[in-house]
Amino acid sequence: MTEVNHVNLFTDTSHSGADLRGADMAHLGITDAWFTGCDLRGADMRGAEFDCVSFRGADMRGVKVDFDRWHSIPGDVFMAWARTDDGYLDDNGNVIAREFVNLTPHEVSIVDGPGQKPIVSFPASGTVARVDTSTIEHDNCVDTVSYGTVAGLPEFAEGTVYIVSLVTLLALHGSRSDVVAPWQDVRDSQGRIVGCQKLQRLA
Repeated sequence: MTEVNHVNLFTDTSHSGADLRGADMAHLGITDAWFTGCDLRGADMRGAEFDCVSFRGADMRGVKVDFDRWHSIPGDVFMAWARTDDGYLDDNGNVIAREFVNLTPHEVSIVDGPGQKPIVSFPASGTVARVDTSTIEHDNCVDTVSYGTVAGLPEFAEGTVYIVSLVTLLALHGSRSDVVAPWQDVRDSQGRIVGCQKLQRLA
C-alpha cells in the first residue's frame, strides 16, 4: 500500500486498499469515492461531501468524521465491515461487534464473490472451539456418533463475537448470541473455499 499524507480526490475516485493514514480529506466536495479496504486511521474527513461513498472493510479508527451527517446526505453510504473506534459496522452504521475472535483453525475472509479481494479478514486466533464427540456404535461403513459439549469457547465478553465452525455453532443450539459461523461460501475456479459472503448466527 502507498502511504498518502495529503490527497486530492476527484469525481468517481477509487482508492481501494490504499494506505491513507493521517490524510487531510476535510471539506472535500466529490461525487463518488470508494475507500473499500483502505487504511484510513487518523484521517480528517470533517465537512467532506459525498453523494455515494464506500468504506466497506476500511480501518477507520481515529478518523475525524460526523457519521450522522453522512447518513443524512442523499445517495448511498456503504459502511459494512468498516472498523471504527466503537467496533465493526453494518451498512447502516450500527456496531455489530467491538471485536471478532476467530476460533477456527484457518483465516476467515468476507468476500463478495469469486475473483474478488477480501473485504475484511479475521486471522485464526490460535484457539479452536471444537465439539466433543463419541462413537456410540461402530459399523463397517457408518458409525453412530454423539456430539456433546463445546470445548475451547471463552465466556461471554461484552462486544466480542466469536467465529466458529458450522458444526460447533449447531452444537450450541442457539444458546450463545455471541457466536457466529461462516455463511454462503465463496469458491475459486478450482472449487476451493476462499471466503464467505457473510457470517451467520442461529435463530
